Amino acid sequence: MSVEKVIFHYFMSKYLVILAGSPRGGEQTYNSFYKKVLNNLSADLAVCTTEDYYDEKISLFDKAKYKWIVRDYDNFF
Repeated sequence: MSVEKVIFHYFMSKYLVILAGSPRGGEQTYNSFYKKVLNNLSADLAVCTTEDYYDEKISLFDKAKYKWIVRDYDNFF
């Protein structure tokens, strides 16, 4: 395999899994998610949620490469 193909495969076979909303399910669910999704795909994790749901004790936030935390408005419209 040529160097170009190896480089292309390395950079183009990367996945980003984005979880948006309120994280629920608990650590048992998250561990299953890591094993069956993130590890299987060798994917990076991004979490998008509001300040109300951000908790550093939740492993999702520790594992997330990208954290998009937005203010929680009473009305988003």
